[in-house]
This record gives sequence, structure tokens and C-alpha cells, in this order.
Amino acid sequence: MSETQETIKKKALGLRWLRRLGWCLLALLLLWALSWLLLPWLLRTQGEKLATEKLGRAVHIGAVDFKPWSLELTLRDLQIAGPQAGSAAMLAVERIYVDADIQSVFRLAPVLDAIQVDKPVLRVAQTAPGTFDFDDILQKLRSPEPPPDDGKTTHFALYIIELKEGQLEFRDDTVGQ
Repeated sequence: MSETQETIKKKALGLRWLRRLGWCLLALLLLWALSWLLLPWLLRTQGEKLATEKLGRAVHIGAVDFKPWSLELTLRDLQIAGPQAGSAAMLAVERIYVDADIQSVFRLAPVLDAIQVDKPVLRVAQTAPGTFDFDDILQKLRSPEPPPDDGKTTHFALYIIELKEGQLEFRDDTVGQ
């Protein structure tokens, strides 16, 4: 009788572990599904809002695609508005692709295998000697006081950066060219 009770306990313990494993797999799949569905929307809406506030210029992100199972992020049609309303975008990028490594999760720091930037177009103008049309952005990005030095350094790894078919348009308004 004790052997059958022992066998029953072992089977119950095995089933308990199988059930826990099943719940863990279900939780992982649910996390993947939620990040696949919600993260692109969140990055697009909040990214536009935060970048617009930080830069003082309208920022538009056309689409965001995130694959949680391979940690790949793609931004499409990124545009930062020019200094005057109705002017061409100061920066326009067709696609930004970021391939993160699973080590990012374990190291709690970004480990990026590749960044690809496709067809960036940067339009810059010199409005007066030593003055450019992006000076307002630089002024907003400057912090009034340096951040406190807590002795901790930020760690990250970046392996490959690809820039494809980029353009730089420079206009010098001081000489009209």
C-alpha cells in the first residue's frame, strides 16, 4: 500500500511541475503577444510626443514594427519638421532597423547587433554667419546643469551601423547658395 501511495505522490508531483511549466509558457506567449501588439503603438504615440517636446519641432513616425521573439525594431517614415511651418522636413528617414541581442535582457543594458538607417535626408541651412536653422534644437537639448556624477557608467554594445543612400542638403542663406 505504501508503494502505491508513493507512486501516486510522484505522479502528482510530476503533474504539478508540468502544470507550472505550462503556465510559464502561457505567460511567455502572452507577454510576447502583448508586446507585439501594444509596444509599436506605445512607441509611436509616446515617441512622437516626447521627441516633439524635447526638440521643440513636430516629429512624425509613420509606423513601428516590433518582433519580441527576435528583438527587432523597425521605424518607418521618421520626420522632424523644419524651422518654418510648411517647409520641407529638416530630417527625413525612410527606415530605421534595430536588431537587439538577447544579451540585452540578461545584462540589463542594450546590446545591439545592427542598426540600419535607409535613405536619410538632412536639410541644414546657415541663416547668418555662425548661425544655423537647427540652433533652437541644440539650445533645447543643452541641459542647464551637468547631471550628478554617481560613479556609475552607462554600458552598451553596438556592433554594426549601416547608412544607405543618404543625402545632406546644405543651404547657405548668407551668400544665397
